Amino acid sequence: MSQTPDKLHYLHIPKGQGARAEQVRPFVETADGKVIYQALAIMHHAAVGTPVWPSDPAAFSEALSVAMAGYDLYQWFGGFAADDLSAKKRFEERRAPQFFTGLSEVYAGRPYAAGEKPTFADAIVCEAVAWCARRNDVCRGLLESSASLRAFMDRFASIPSVADFRQRQSKAREADDSV
Repeated sequence: MSQTPDKLHYLHIPKGQGARAEQVRPFVETADGKVIYQALAIMHHAAVGTPVWPSDPAAFSEALSVAMAGYDLYQWFGGFAADDLSAKKRFEERRAPQFFTGLSEVYAGRPYAAGEKPTFADAIVCEAVAWCARRNDVCRGLLESSASLRAFMDRFASIPSVADFRQRQSKAREADDSV
């Protein structure tokens, strides 16, 4: 008897007009018809029972705290209107350096969020840092000035499944930079 796989649905919002809606764009429909619609819940559903979702409580807590830092970076970056120059300046002068410095310290002390193996947290951090660095010169400079964060980004990107995904994502971005 074969098991029907989950279906991943993605609501495409062209040209990045979704901004903070990115976190709710994907949802999973399970084989039994249940819908899972939040990024962290989807990660849990897909990864629980694998090394990507640590079973050790201490490792999970460590991964979750780093994941939330990445999520918070993403939220702060998307938390102001593009024409709100005052909020942009506060983000660039205060919040971005705090997040990038903190994440740099995490990855200076260990290869991945929870230690020696990559977890869901590393995926969140990597995407948040890359998103901000692609779209903001200050964030790009903060990433470029952090050897430990750049090394983490390179290390994570070299994981074969991540490298394959990134290649497909790059091709998709050629047509639409909101991906």
